[in-house]
Amino acid sequence: MEPHWKRAKNLLTAALCFWNSASNTFDFHVGPMTPTLLDMAQIFGFRPHGRPVDSIGDYHRRKNQEKLSKLKFSAEKDKDQPHMLFLMYWLNRFVFLNRSSAVLLEYRHLAEALHNHTDVGLGPTVLAHLFKNLHTATLDNPLNLSAPGAFWMIQIWLQVYFPELRFPNISLPNDQVLALPLMSAEVPKHSIDEYLMFFMHCTKRSAAQWQVVLRRTYP
Repeated sequence: MEPHWKRAKNLLTAALCFWNSASNTFDFHVGPMTPTLLDMAQIFGFRPHGRPVDSIGDYHRRKNQEKLSKLKFSAEKDKDQPHMLFLMYWLNRFVFLNRSSAVLLEYRHLAEALHNHTDVGLGPTVLAHLFKNLHTATLDNPLNLSAPGAFWMIQIWLQVYFPELRFPNISLPNDQVLALPLMSAEVPKHSIDEYLMFFMHCTKRSAAQWQVVLRRTYP
């Protein structure tokens, strides 16, 4: 399950060949690179700090608000339930993807937190989950791109730091997260070998390319 995006399978396959789970980095010729908490904030809009994600659901709930314990709810009884269920679907559909089409209840505490609070620091959890996805995908030989994971984030992250991997008419906005224009944009079509040669022969980046995220104001 993935959001509506133009998946570049050859690009992802080539990039994953450089993934090193020991250091959680892509060991490109230009140097080791990896998604960071700042990337999660600037590219995707996930807070890098704030209220920590609590797996046991130790969050303050609103008065008379029931726990989100079941997928059955009564909108008349609890007006908060529909929005929390939507958030749980969103987490399963776009952030913590799984092989099945089911909505996993393990994220219900997080859905409650996102509903009740605006300061949940989701960035560290999403980044850790992304590292786990990359590790799982690179365990198999050949690489397993069908493994569960938000690989759409990796593709967009690569396109942010390597403008050669996107069409030149795509401009990155200053007033919104960087992922938005790249989500539905077409991706240049190259073979796996061509992408591999790009990463192997790319030996330098300009200051503006290295600092594409650092130079932006936090949204």
